[in-house]
Amino acid sequence: WLTRFIVELTAPVIGIEPTIVLVPRSRMPNLPLTAADSPTSMSTGNSIRGNSIFSREANVADTKRPYVIAIEEHYWDKEVAGKWGAGEGAGPPLIRDRLFDLYDTRLKLMDEAGIDVQVLSLGAPSTQRFDPQAGPAIARGANDRLYEVCKRHPNRFGAFAALPTANPEAAADELDRTVSEMGFKGAMIHGLSHGHKFVDLPEFWPIYERAEKLDVPIYLHPAMPHPAVVEAYLKDYLKEFPGLSSAAWGFTIETATQGLRMVLSGVFEKYPRLKIILGHMGEGLPFLLWRIDMALARPGGKKVPFREPF
Repeated sequence: WLTRFIVELTAPVIGIEPTIVLVPRSRMPNLPLTAADSPTSMSTGNSIRGNSIFSREANVADTKRPYVIAIEEHYWDKEVAGKWGAGEGAGPPLIRDRLFDLYDTRLKLMDEAGIDVQVLSLGAPSTQRFDPQAGPAIARGANDRLYEVCKRHPNRFGAFAALPTANPEAAADELDRTVSEMGFKGAMIHGLSHGHKFVDLPEFWPIYERAEKLDVPIYLHPAMPHPAVVEAYLKDYLKEFPGLSSAAWGFTIETATQGLRMVLSGVFEKYPRLKIILGHMGEGLPFLLWRIDMALARPGGKKVPFREPF
């Protein structure tokens, strides 16, 4: 079941992100490389659009293994990082150094791991905690620089846009620009906007309206929970177990809650063709679907068919 599910993620779906997409090479588009696919002739926005990053140039002789597309592949932008310091879950210096590397070491490690394509995304908190006035220009600069990276290696890199979610209208416009002019594959949102707002709230719906129009996914990636949640639930053990507020449990609290709220908000009724990727295999929600669906159907509240829209 899982293998079939992962392969079927290559078609447009509202689904749960498995981090790695495995595609039988027999199902890959049999597209010849053209001059437009050459790293030396990347001069237009169309150069990394469509199927060009899914060509067979990388590891073309190895036709027996699946074509591997990794879609949760973070990097750090030095200019953005200089404004907010260390990112969430940064880890040891080796990891931090590799997050800034977008060329030699990254490509070498991709080859060693058998990864054909990475869809790159700016790591948390990305451009979501900047104020509504400053955020749009910062996001635009980060996306412009990422586009230059993708132009250098169009058959190895794609991109998810960074969005200034504190300014939803500007975020929708930036999504449109990066997809329409640069060929980005969608956008990634890391957890709460401004550090305290869930992004299912109607004020953020212009982003989803534009994503539906463009027919690209919005990737909801885990991030740190609201500070009040950390204070109430986790602070007693954080000194000894700092990972508790992030990957050990905090990400699950934040992202599973966001997934629930997306369905309950009605955004999928408003935009029925919207595609959402929920990070980290849904942070446990797939294993709780029956229980959630049953509990929400009990008498006394508004009935909502949670399982089907999820």
